[in-house]
Amino acid sequence: MCQPSASIRKIICDTDAYLDITWFISTVEDVRDTVKYMQQEVINELVEAFPAMTSEGRSLPVALSDISDASGSRFIIIIDEWDALLYESSKQKMMG
Repeated sequence: MCQPSASIRKIICDTDAYLDITWFISTVEDVRDTVKYMQQEVINELVEAFPAMTSEGRSLPVALSDISDASGSRFIIIIDEWDALLYESSKQKMMG
């Protein structure tokens, strides 16, 4: 397994942009709703953290762009267990 460098570990520790896909999968009834739910939850957090820079009606890419344009900040989003979505989707198809 690849181990992140010290600079990457610092970025991970200093960021709030960490998404655990398995948590999102466990909170929806249908795995097909995971990405939509995850995007909405991230948008809600962005609106809370940057209320003057974006709004709830925006898509995730547009909300990130709004905030980046207004603040000059960039985003790093770390997605953990991304392959769980593929696994759970396949498992649901086999069972359903």
